[in-house]
Amino acid sequence: MELKEEYVVNNGTSIILPEFDENGRLLSVVMEKTELFKVNIEPTKLIDYSLRCYGSSLRGANDGSRTLLGEISMPPIVLNLTQSLYWFPHMSPVNEDCVWIAIDHVKDYKAIDKKHTEIVLNNGTEIILNTSFYSFDEKYTRAFKLKYKIERQTTPGAVIESKTRYFISKKGKDRNYRRFDK
Repeated sequence: MELKEEYVVNNGTSIILPEFDENGRLLSVVMEKTELFKVNIEPTKLIDYSLRCYGSSLRGANDGSRTLLGEISMPPIVLNLTQSLYWFPHMSPVNEDCVWIAIDHVKDYKAIDKKHTEIVLNNGTEIILNTSFYSFDEKYTRAFKLKYKIERQTTPGAVIESKTRYFISKKGKDRNYRRFDK
């Protein structure tokens, strides 16, 4: 398997897995489209490096996600808004076994048993993770909630409908506009 020194996550990247080399160093195994290769950097550091290349950082992405989703642990992140890259860790990113997953590359997932979940990627690759179906489903759902909230706020021309209607007017020499219920 090819070893790269640098890599930036892009819209073809689907998953980042941890792997230890023969010296015990933690590396990343990256799947881009149908290709697997290694990157000479830890998975969470690879996510942070990619975020920095796009003008952010893992800390900033986590802070932004928590602003929108509340004070949750292991929040999903938007890696690049322009490319619609939304990712989530399957467990705490400080854990060496943490796998990072792009939500748009997940085709399906199902419980194998109480502690294992099988994920099927869009390219047909099947991966079994050491996590319960409930835990995986919660993280996956949070990532889509983050995507929905961000895209709703950033879509040009998006109209937020409301059943409440007001008439706002400034009368005569009043200094302020006033709201009147319709």
